[in-house]
Amino acid sequence: MILTPGLVYAFVFLLVFAITFGFISRLDVFKREDIAAIIALAVAVISLVSVVFVQFIMAFVPSVMLLLLFIFLAVLFLSAVGVPGEAMKKYLSRSSMIPLLIIIILLFFSITALGTAVSIVSPSSLPPTNISSAPKGVSPLLSGYLSSTYIMSVIVSPNVLSMIITFVVMIFAVYFMTRRRVPI
Repeated sequence: MILTPGLVYAFVFLLVFAITFGFISRLDVFKREDIAAIIALAVAVISLVSVVFVQFIMAFVPSVMLLLLFIFLAVLFLSAVGVPGEAMKKYLSRSSMIPLLIIIILLFFSITALGTAVSIVSPSSLPPTNISSAPKGVSPLLSGYLSSTYIMSVIVSPNVLSMIITFVVMIFAVYFMTRRRVPI
């Protein structure tokens, strides 16, 4: 699907407006909704001025949507296995690792999206991203030819994805084989 520039800017505008308006409304900073809407409108319009920000959002959204899809499927799987919703809420509210995990994932997505946005806007300011131009026998990481495009191509390669899926299946297998059964 090819996105026209107008559609990209409309999407970024609506996304920034909705997030800003929701955040201001949730905080209850202003008693009137129209003031929150005007501030969200101003922030959304100002965000369209920066080409790097627009490219950042467009590079960031697919990763976030993939993460949300994975979370949805994980909750759906846990519900299908029979874990009650209250138990999931209780575990997530007690676990101290969840905020750290969220921060690490957002940091990874941000670095990847920022690298993509900067390379789209000014490719001349970055080292060459053509991995084939790297010296023979030298890792792209060591030769300075590393970019977010290369990182994402490694992460979504079939070998890495099959390894991750196998690892997740093994974790579930070990969990289900070693869990204690609670008598009903």
